[in-house]
Amino acid sequence: LVKSMGDGTLSYFDDTLSSLRAAVEIQKGFKEYNIRKTMKSAVLIRVGIHTGEAIIEKHDIFGDVVNTASRFESSSNPSEISISEATYEALSDKDEITCRLIKEISLKGKSEPFKVYKVYWDPAEIETDELKRAAQEAKKAEEETQKAEEEAKQKAASEQTAMAGQAAMAEQDTQLMLQADKFKNSNELIQLFQLTEQNLANDSARTLRQSLVMDLQRAVKKDTLFFGEQALWFFKNSITTGRLQNADFPITNLAISRAPVNISIRDGQGFLSVQTPGGEKVNLIEIETGGSKQTVSPNMEYPLGKAGRILFSVCFPVEYNVYNNRFLTLKFFAMEECVREAMNMSLEQVWKNYHTESAKLLVIGA
Repeated sequence: LVKSMGDGTLSYFDDTLSSLRAAVEIQKGFKEYNIRKTMKSAVLIRVGIHTGEAIIEKHDIFGDVVNTASRFESSSNPSEISISEATYEALSDKDEITCRLIKEISLKGKSEPFKVYKVYWDPAEIETDELKRAAQEAKKAEEETQKAEEEAKQKAASEQTAMAGQAAMAEQDTQLMLQADKFKNSNELIQLFQLTEQNLANDSARTLRQSLVMDLQRAVKKDTLFFGEQALWFFKNSITTGRLQNADFPITNLAISRAPVNISIRDGQGFLSVQTPGGEKVNLIEIETGGSKQTVSPNMEYPLGKAGRILFSVCFPVEYNVYNNRFLTLKFFAMEECVREAMNMSLEQVWKNYHTESAKLLVIGA
């Protein structure tokens, strides 16, 4: 015992466990005293213990350890013993006296919070605490079991969903490839091209598209079907036609000039131009769209829009349409009656191979 301070005392011990034994004996002694004596109110005390280095001189003790122990005492409830983490860690036998971590407190002048351990000295309170802890452990175990069961259910549901998703993807992939095979077998190459382009996330579709593009680039033009109609697909965005041997699509129609006629598609519409570097005479070419006609002059580019007709020498119309904003289709019409009346000739005399050259729909676009 160092000294008394008001209604309290200050003591120090060389052994931490001895300090707890003393605190427990003090609390038990006051409990017995309160039972024996008949008074208006019981005498209840608080005990705070901290462990650390101190300065001892002239029958007194000084240092931060004293101030900290005092603050642990003042933070306790009546009849409680509160000890610091340093005290708990310094105990040589932690099983002799029951101690539980119950809270953290902030102490004046300290930046970090302190852990508070409660010392259980009353057998009844120890039993109650053990029952409470057992109930908490049981509840915790039950919650962990429920959590594990719920996680297992979620995992099973997730796996089922994943399996269902994989099955759906497999079915989707099967349907996609069936559709692709249908287009491929029926030679609907433009439809096949668009189908694979719309499904680039699918490995099979992407591989099929790569193969198709390589084949089209190598061939430049392909005999195909366009929604069941015989077609010739030029896998590029511009072609040259006319009565020329080196044209992409040469024709034998005498009513068409030998000047190259360029027909192209870009930005979702068609364009037409006639190139005459030597200034030679060009047979009449007109563009008919929206109910009006426009005569084509050499070395100028004309927008065709989305749909209309190109008229070669009045009697030879070519109907054009933009499909899906990226393909320009051209359909030739051989007009026998017009040729007889306007030229006084038979169609065979003007257009030698009109049956084969006008039979197919031309498709421009890549």
